Amino acid sequence: MVLTVKEQLSADGYSVIANLLSEEDLAEVTSATQEMITQWQTGEIQDEDFRAYQSAQVPEPILYRIHNLEKKNPCIERVFEIPALVDLIHAILGDGCGPTAFALIIKMPYFGGRVPYHSDPIAVEHGTVYNFSIFLDDSTVENGCLEVVPGSHLLPPMADTFDERPEGAVFLTARAGDVVIHDVRILHGSAFSRSPKLRRSICVEFQPAHMLEKLA
Repeated sequence: MVLTVKEQLSADGYSVIANLLSEEDLAEVTSATQEMITQWQTGEIQDEDFRAYQSAQVPEPILYRIHNLEKKNPCIERVFEIPALVDLIHAILGDGCGPTAFALIIKMPYFGGRVPYHSDPIAVEHGTVYNFSIFLDDSTVENGCLEVVPGSHLLPPMADTFDERPEGAVFLTARAGDVVIHDVRILHGSAFSRSPKLRRSICVEFQPAHMLEKLA
């Protein structure tokens, strides 16, 4: 399985690992992230790491992302100690690799914000840095699943963002417990969601050991 995943990452820039984590594995983070969202909505949490946008359709801001997620609850980092996930990450990036950014990506019911198409703003060669997204809820076309352009990680970096769906883009649907891996260089985005279903994923950027040494 790992060889197939590595081959797909090399050729296409992404891979979907189905059923890697169980409902039991995710129970604590599912509860904790729901509590964070609720506390922010009720004003109990006021934190600049909680990012929201305004819509003319509703008076309240709409939450779409929580940065520095690992600092919000210790259960977040514990997920990345689950052996199946540890083995997958190390098989792709080698020993000594580590996380450099944690975020919760959110599509709120009925008003899940669109993400323009972009490549992540990190100046690296393709095949070196990956985002691992753990899905806490089912991610569907209806609720704004991740979309990528296969092979676009091999193209020169794209500094700009744009709204129009690019030619060749594919939908990466996922179920709760799936892990989606994508090269940070790949062109990706997502559509607006009018679904009544919440969509959450924990997205963590991982870098190989030699890059972490330069950051130290």
